[in-house]
Amino acid sequence: MVSASLMWVGSASNAGGMRPSYYYHYHEKFKPSEKVEKVVNWLKLPEEKRPHFISLYFPEVDGSGHHYGPDSPETENAVHQIDSAIGELVQKVNTLGLKNVNFIFVSDHGMIKMADGAPLEIPAMLFDKNRFDFYNSETLLRVYVKNPVEVKSVYKELKTNKTDDYEVYLDKRLPEYLHFATKDDQYDRIGQILLIPKAPKIFLEKGKKTYVGKHGYNPKVVPEMKATFYAWGPEFKNNLTIHEFTNVNVYPLVTEILGLKTDQPVDGKLKVLKEIVKDRK
Repeated sequence: MVSASLMWVGSASNAGGMRPSYYYHYHEKFKPSEKVEKVVNWLKLPEEKRPHFISLYFPEVDGSGHHYGPDSPETENAVHQIDSAIGELVQKVNTLGLKNVNFIFVSDHGMIKMADGAPLEIPAMLFDKNRFDFYNSETLLRVYVKNPVEVKSVYKELKTNKTDDYEVYLDKRLPEYLHFATKDDQYDRIGQILLIPKAPKIFLEKGKKTYVGKHGYNPKVVPEMKATFYAWGPEFKNNLTIHEFTNVNVYPLVTEILGLKTDQPVDGKLKVLKEIVKDRK
């Protein structure tokens, strides 16, 4: 199927040996209005060249949320900016006279303001490079123990000395609901021990700077992490409000609308969002 992708993060990668028919490598130089024009121009192509699936990403709300916080005037302005861009996109697509154009509007995460005061200190023992490597994404700290024999003793020491502001887990005992399982870790990226701060706390090395707004916490515990979902077009029922759901279920919804078969296991299930699709005669 002919497809196109405009700054959707990772879309220029060689996934499964394939790339979109049309794509750009990710950058943030295009204004929202320029992106709208590029999508409209794709839809003006002759039918045999026209993409039937287009992904489009706007980074403005995420960027403002990080730099100024989720409740700042700057972030509110960014929301209005993207709302206007989506309105412009829909209006221009409607003038093309194409049949059966559907829109799915999503965000991949929410945002929370970082806690006031000092961030969490990374346990001093982990800075011993002869024994450990660690990778700090601030809302998750992954620890690699170079000597596998030491894993359990290091885990016990970290667990004993931790504060109430974070949890310590062995990789094999990570809660199932986090969907970060060792069985899926074919590239050995998880590490043997994980330190997970409680929102809105973060881990931060001394002397390093960070953002005002953060994401990466468990949405089942931190409601600020919950995302946005809107869908409209001839395939969707009108004026329907549904309960919250896990966003992995958007994938099978898209494949259903496009008439594509999924040939390998995915986490999402069509039945979760089946109710929002009109019955096909």
